[in-house]
Amino acid sequence: MYSSTATSQNGSAKPADECDMSHVLGGNLDPENSTAFIAITLLTVIAIASCPFTILLNALVIVAVNTKPRLKTSSNILVGCLAVTDVFMGLFAQPMYIACRTLNLHGDTSDEYCTLLRLTRNIIRLLAASSILHVFIMSFERYYAIKNVLTYTAMRNKTRKLLGSSALAWIAAIAGAVLQAFSIKVFITFTSILLSVILAVIIFCQVGVYSETRRHVKCIAAQQVSLEARKKFSKEKKALKLTSCAEAVSRCVCANFAKEKPPTS
Repeated sequence: MYSSTATSQNGSAKPADECDMSHVLGGNLDPENSTAFIAITLLTVIAIASCPFTILLNALVIVAVNTKPRLKTSSNILVGCLAVTDVFMGLFAQPMYIACRTLNLHGDTSDEYCTLLRLTRNIIRLLAASSILHVFIMSFERYYAIKNVLTYTAMRNKTRKLLGSSALAWIAAIAGAVLQAFSIKVFITFTSILLSVILAVIIFCQVGVYSETRRHVKCIAAQQVSLEARKKFSKEKKALKLTSCAEAVSRCVCANFAKEKPPTS
């Protein structure tokens, strides 16, 4: 069972939604509830096991994109920017999440635990927002590239523009974190509307790109197309698959993030 209130070390009572990491479970962990204890323990073990791989694999992506000239395509640059966000997730958010879960398992409800919990939630929100915005940029970039092939191919300073878009994504995510500090109700309303719009645009771009890709496949199968054109289209398909995978991961992050209620002040 879960209690509705938590008591700090100095004896004062705290609301459950202020000091518990898993609101979906209904309150602070009770050692007698073996199911919940096992569930949280399993989540902690998974986070511990995945943390090193999150850092290592995303760091390899960043190094590969920066050091291999043939990998410095528009899509890969955005993937590298997204990998930076994931590295931060592995370096900061996951260790703090593990610490909160561990303290939760030990029944800690001290002021230090509550402070760490709030900080962890804020960092996860910031990085989740940055990831979703990067996937939004990736989806729009693929849609624009396949719908405006000639214009996109002739575009100058694409790398600089993509990096600028990544910087804007970080600025927007930080602005959201600042908004949360002023008013949590306004933050929830604003982010809910914005998230719905972003997901709608991502889905629209993905459907449009898949539709255009299938049309190109039929065109290639029905007509004589040069080997160079086939190779170029093959690269575009790989970029599309990579973007779709990144979108799926970010949706999972978003879904898990949405389950966490904000702490009350």
